[in-house]
Amino acid sequence: MAAQTKNPIEKVKEVASSEPVKKVEKQAKPFQQFLTKFNNDGTMMFSGVLAYNLMLAMFPILIALISILGFTLGRLSPDAVTKIQEQIAAIFPGAAAGQIVKGAITQLNKSAGILLIIALLTAIIGGSRLFIVIEQFLDLVYHLRPRTLIRQNLVAIGMLLLFVILIPIMVVASLAPVLVLSLARFIPVLGNNTTVATVISIVGAILSGIIVGFILFEAIYIVMPNQKISFRNSWRGALVAAIALEVYLFAFPFYVSNFLKGYAGVIGGGIILLLFFYYFAVILLLGGEINAFFSEKVQPLPNDVITFVTTMAGRVNKDRPDVESDAHMDARPTDRADNARIGELRGREKKTSQKNVQKQQQIASKALVKEHVKERKAVAKGPSAMATLIEVAAGTALTVVIEMLRLRRHGK
Repeated sequence: MAAQTKNPIEKVKEVASSEPVKKVEKQAKPFQQFLTKFNNDGTMMFSGVLAYNLMLAMFPILIALISILGFTLGRLSPDAVTKIQEQIAAIFPGAAAGQIVKGAITQLNKSAGILLIIALLTAIIGGSRLFIVIEQFLDLVYHLRPRTLIRQNLVAIGMLLLFVILIPIMVVASLAPVLVLSLARFIPVLGNNTTVATVISIVGAILSGIIVGFILFEAIYIVMPNQKISFRNSWRGALVAAIALEVYLFAFPFYVSNFLKGYAGVIGGGIILLLFFYYFAVILLLGGEINAFFSEKVQPLPNDVITFVTTMAGRVNKDRPDVESDAHMDARPTDRADNARIGELRGREKKTSQKNVQKQQQIASKALVKEHVKERKAVAKGPSAMATLIEVAAGTALTVVIEMLRLRRHGK
């Protein structure tokens, strides 16, 4: 008899229910939830806003950096000023970066005395706006309420000053490969070996870039969110962001030279710079998402952030328009999550009410027991006193009878 062939649908169900498939699904589920959180938090959308703020804050940050690092910039030789300008501009792609750096240095050179102090304070306040935006987006990633206005500004200004201190350290760290390569020339085995020297230079540049990026992102992830975050819960995102930034810095010039050839001049450089900041913002928020989901266990929103906010606002304020279009995002996940939250709160209230009733019953029962004990003691005290009175009366009567008998006997 020929073996009975299984239905293809049954085969698929059998494979889907097998242990290896279930194991893979279990392992892949956290990454699926992470992608859901990354998408629902609007990371790609808010990266554009953050890139625009990076672009706006670049000029005041450069003014603050240059002026704090040295008020004597105007005393340097023109060649030294040009070299500093080129080194700072080399950090950013596009021709617009050089123009912005040149404008910042020119502005500082024109300022003197009180004008220099005003320019510095204005730069610090303007540059700190960037860190306020970063805090707001990271608070959204961590589902936190933002700081108060005064504290928010103080933290932002402090973060700007911290970056002014960190940037020279990071520049020195980025020059480490060149220093190592120059010292390698004094070693006979390595001095004449161009291959080894090249490998040392490349590896050193990559490692120093990752270290510099790690310091940059770690400072942001620990300080900016309105939550106490330890190094243990922030290093993963900082490391991933640092590696992604190093790859991005390597690939972006290739992308510009091959796909953005038509963007020339200052306007084209500005577009390239804005694009550069956009993907930098994506990397920055990606590291924050990794820390929030895998370290702090922050769960994804039931819908994308726009649908979630508008749905909850409509439910809380009860002002959802009746003329809303029928074609809209499915907000049922948010409705179900809110209903589940309400049901959970009602369940807690019910349990609390039951506990209160039980406590009241226990208090009432204890009061009844105490009252019963008091009554029993009173009853117990009552009969003993009566018995004593009876004994006293009986003794008195017996004494009287005995005395009467004795008197009668003497009377005879």
